[in-house]
Amino acid sequence: DDLRAYDFYLRGRDYLSRRGKKNTEAAIRMFENAIKIDTEFAAAYAGLGEACAYMYEWYDGALTWLGRAIEMNREALDREPNSIEARFGIAMVYYHQGRRAQAKRTFLSVLDTVPQHVLARLRLGMLVERTPGADLKDALTQYRRAAELRPHDDDPWRFLAGLYRKLGDERAAQEAVIKVIEITAQKLEASLEDVVLLSRLAEGYARFGGKEETHATIR
Repeated sequence: DDLRAYDFYLRGRDYLSRRGKKNTEAAIRMFENAIKIDTEFAAAYAGLGEACAYMYEWYDGALTWLGRAIEMNREALDREPNSIEARFGIAMVYYHQGRRAQAKRTFLSVLDTVPQHVLARLRLGMLVERTPGADLKDALTQYRRAAELRPHDDDPWRFLAGLYRKLGDERAAQEAVIKVIEITAQKLEASLEDVVLLSRLAEGYARFGGKEETHATIR
């Protein structure tokens, strides 16, 4: 109900979308500021939980981050039992803990409520892909749907490229890699210092066989 808290929350979401450790740390501060102003702001708790999960997964690896992610998502659910953000956050915790069945069940419950939840589809696909003996076509279905929902996001195309290669479909893999290159190159026009985008562009060039472009982008 407090516009100041909502402003901090939006800033936190913006920092999270930019990726990178410093931006994730800034997002944490923004969500914490929102909670200080409005202690009943469920979405801010869920956002903080998501940021902590990213710190654990990508930048730090300390279990304290995972513990805090659990705590924040529980706080969000206490305030808003139907919070999709918090439910997705809990699914992510299960995912990181290796509790595959619970993670899958929770991701599916998110998608039952919000079929257009792209991150849940990507994570469900990743979960299937990393489960021994699983049908990789199930993962392919999730990645394809994510790409349809968010065609200008490089993530679904990156996952599709890798999975197509596993399935032996080199032509489809190459087409997906070209999409990664097109999308990341376009995004870099607006954000030349985004090292995550640069690294993904370099990966795309490497997979596509552009040796000089790969080395130039890495440098």
